[in-house]
Amino acid sequence: MAYLLFFASIGRPWFAPEASHGVKMTADSVVEGVRLAFAALYLWIIVRGAIRSTTLPGYLAALSAVLVGVGLFATELSAVSVPGIWFPYGTGMARGQYAYAVFIPLLFLPTGMRLVGYARRK
Repeated sequence: MAYLLFFASIGRPWFAPEASHGVKMTADSVVEGVRLAFAALYLWIIVRGAIRSTTLPGYLAALSAVLVGVGLFATELSAVSVPGIWFPYGTGMARGQYAYAVFIPLLFLPTGMRLVGYARRK
């Protein structure tokens, strides 16, 4: 993890301005590769969890994780040509805003279902 911080720092324009353009591009490529590996690992964990889950709260948790991943890996989604800003009714909204708008109520569904289950037991 410290290596990622090191390479991310090297790629910034304010860090070592005398460094060659090739060094900065290499550092940026390393950071992109690590982020892609993290995105793949994130999706793999979500898919494994969804496969093992047999209940509705488990599937809702997987969907919630995917929605959070839209915000976490916005750069990678842009790289695969998913539009970053959508314009419904002429108003621009970012892709992450849509994802979080769905995520917030979805977050409370499994919690509410669990609370209802506790109330029914008593």
